[in-house]
Amino acid sequence: MLRYRSFFVLIGMWILPVCLVTVIVAAWSMGIFVQNTARDTIQKALRTQIRFVEMNIPEGRLEDQIDGLQDLCFKMRDFSDCHVTITRLNGDVLADSHTQPWKLMNQAHQPEMINAKNDSSGMGLAIRSDPDTGIKHYYLASQIARDGKVLGFIRVSVPRTGSMSSPIKTIVSLLFLLAVSVISVRYMIRKHLVEPVHSMTLAADEMTANLQQKFLTADYKSKELSDLAGALERVTEKFRDRLRMEIRQKRQLETMFRSMVDAVFVVDNQECILRYNQAATSLFQAGETDISGRTILEVIRNTQLHQFIRKTLSRNDPQEDEIVFHGYEDLYFKATGVAIDDGEGTIIGAMVVLNNVTRIRKLERIRKDFVANVSHELKTPITAIQGFVETLLDSDLVEADSALRFLRIILKQTRQLHAVIEDLLSLSRLEQTSMNGDIKMDVLSLESVLSAAVASCETSATEQSVILRVESDSGEIPGNRTLLRQAVVNLVDNAIKYGPEHSEVIIEGRISPQKVTIRVIDNGPGIPIEYRERIFERFYRIEKSRSRDLGGSGLGLAIVKHIVQAHHGHVTVQSEPGRGSIFTIEVPLKSIETPDAE
Repeated sequence: MLRYRSFFVLIGMWILPVCLVTVIVAAWSMGIFVQNTARDTIQKALRTQIRFVEMNIPEGRLEDQIDGLQDLCFKMRDFSDCHVTITRLNGDVLADSHTQPWKLMNQAHQPEMINAKNDSSGMGLAIRSDPDTGIKHYYLASQIARDGKVLGFIRVSVPRTGSMSSPIKTIVSLLFLLAVSVISVRYMIRKHLVEPVHSMTLAADEMTANLQQKFLTADYKSKELSDLAGALERVTEKFRDRLRMEIRQKRQLETMFRSMVDAVFVVDNQECILRYNQAATSLFQAGETDISGRTILEVIRNTQLHQFIRKTLSRNDPQEDEIVFHGYEDLYFKATGVAIDDGEGTIIGAMVVLNNVTRIRKLERIRKDFVANVSHELKTPITAIQGFVETLLDSDLVEADSALRFLRIILKQTRQLHAVIEDLLSLSRLEQTSMNGDIKMDVLSLESVLSAAVASCETSATEQSVILRVESDSGEIPGNRTLLRQAVVNLVDNAIKYGPEHSEVIIEGRISPQKVTIRVIDNGPGIPIEYRERIFERFYRIEKSRSRDLGGSGLGLAIVKHIVQAHHGHVTVQSEPGRGSIFTIEVPLKSIETPDAE
């Protein structure tokens, strides 16, 4: 209890003298009340004089109306006992009520001028002796401002009367005693209260800036301060542990949030975006632009997404739906949304997760199409074979010529089945070798590859009266001879089948330092734009009945695409209905490993 008592005893020993001095000063302060009142009255009068002078200064530059300013100062001298001076902004005197302006020196160094220039109110007060008479004067200076621009200063002064300047020794003595008492009390309070609290504040600031900083406590003489310091130390230690845990969890969540492949974003109940990850930035095509604070409608226009967000914001249970983003290529997303409340049941926003399932939907579509197409491709010839075989079994009803025709049809359908199966096996082998990367590469002559492909198609070209013309650079390229020849044969064979009679098919080969380019140019019916993206899919046909009649399996272009991909290249088509087609194979030379490169 010693510290507890010593603190209040210490304060009490100084508070009592201060109270006594305060009473004495209050009694004697009545003596100077009149002096203070008179001084305040003079200051108010000086302000009134300044306002009057300022109101009578015309608009425009002060330098252009010096005579008018001088007349105004003389009128003020006759009107009152004030001494009026008007100066430029730099302190040069423009007009004075008691002497000629050119006789006065620059007034910028006077304290009232300095105060008026620096004070936010634009006024400055000073009590000082007149340099000529030695009599103390009240000086009040004010800025002359027009449209926010300071043009100069007005200064008004009056002499200090004897009643106000007479010293009162007793009051001065009491004021001195009061000052000593206040200083003593302040010193003791600062020593025993302010400095300890200040040291605690500094320690808290250092701890805030550096979490590793210890909250050091001193040996305070007051028990209250010691207990307070100990409590602060315990609180800061708990705060430090909690803050570290919060920072660690926040960093973990930020890392998880940024690294998620799914698009995640948070909106408020006005559908304004609050947070989003990198996947959402790519989806919204925001680039480097910060989309925080913008509404979903501003960022992306998708009716399904907007309806899904509104539905999520209106319900407390999680919502799921599939959303399609239409564009050059449709994107499918599985959307999951959950409402965010404020802890009291009021929904304040929602978090939406968009999982890209486009690849899954494409694979499902390809699987369905593949099953349907394979079933159709196999069912048609098998049905024909079955029907003709059953007819042949009834030999009494079939003539020799009809039986021969049936057998030819059976042979044709059997060959069609064989072609489909062979193409399916080729596709399977291509996919396997491309995946394993074990395709055999040789150094080939581009001209010989194209010539061999044309030679394989000469018979069908002759039957259709189609001219095949090869335009090729001479040079060697790396690649698989059999596969490249098969890719070119498939393209040329399609050009012959679907082209008109007596037309020309050009097979063009070009070699550049970076790639080899093979083009097959025909004069066929062309391919509508809506079919160009799908013609390289398995079993996809534009005119199904005509393709089947021509003996195609529907896998030729799919095989071409996989052969080119096995060579790390790509195949494209340029076509307009009625103007023919150009199929282009491009294979990069540097990306193909050859035996020589090893």
